[in-house]
Order: sequence, then structure tokens, then C-alpha cells
Amino acid sequence: MAAPRIQESTWLRACSHLSAEVLGETVILHGSQAAYFGLNSTGSLLWRQLKEPALCRQLVRMVAERFGLKPEVVTGDVHQVLEEMLEAGLIEIVSPAPTA
Repeated sequence: MAAPRIQESTWLRACSHLSAEVLGETVILHGSQAAYFGLNSTGSLLWRQLKEPALCRQLVRMVAERFGLKPEVVTGDVHQVLEEMLEAGLIEIVSPAPTA
């Protein structure tokens, strides 16, 4: 997946999953795959935020502020987490980036 697609798209949790916070991390049961996923504190922060649609740049800014870092420091990590969550079917693109 190309970075511009990630950066300019609007993201949201896929609705068929159950999740719970356990000791500062999030555990997700994927509804159709009957598989469990675990998210660390950064992934958990993104998961909580994705209850509502959000642009990647909003997520980057939120993570940067939460950890006291500059957005350019966390951008690659946020992109990677979104890509992994998308591939696992945990989140979806609700408004794709415009194509050229």
C-alpha cells in the first residue's frame, strides 16, 4: 500500500469485532476469522480513536502529542500500524484518498 493512500484516507474500525483493554493493551477478537489480536499502547490509542472516522494526519498528530514527539517522528510507525490493521481486517477505509 502506498503512503499517499494511507495518509489521505479516512479510517474507521471494522464493526464486526469485540475488543477489551487488558493491562494497558487492547485485545481484539476478529469476528469472522475467530482470531485474537493484541495491540500495544500505541495501537490501543489508535484503536480507541478509530471508534469515529479519522484521517491519518489526525492520528499522527494525536500520537505525537500523546508521546511528546514531533509528527515526522511517528508518521512511519502510524502508517505501519494502519497498514497492518487494514491487512488483518480490523479497520477499513471509509473515504479513500483522491486519485490523480
